Amino acid sequence: HSHDVTGGLKAKLGAAVAIVQAGIDVIISKCGTDSTETFVKGNWHSIYDVEEGTLLSSSSTQNT
Repeated sequence: HSHDVTGGLKAKLGAAVAIVQAGIDVIISKCGTDSTETFVKGNWHSIYDVEEGTLLSSSSTQNT
C-alpha cells in the first residue's frame, strides 16, 4: 500500500484532537486492516463497530 506519511505524527494527532474538540469522534487505525476497510466503505452502524484502532471520542473528553 502507498501511505501518506507527510506532515509527521505530531501534526496528525494535533488535527485529530482539534476534530474531537469540535465534537466529532475520530478513529486512528492501520491501513489495510479488515476493520478499517469496513469503516471506510461505510459498512458500519456505530463507530464502535470498528474492532481495531484507537477511538478518540468527544464524549470522553473533559473541558477544563
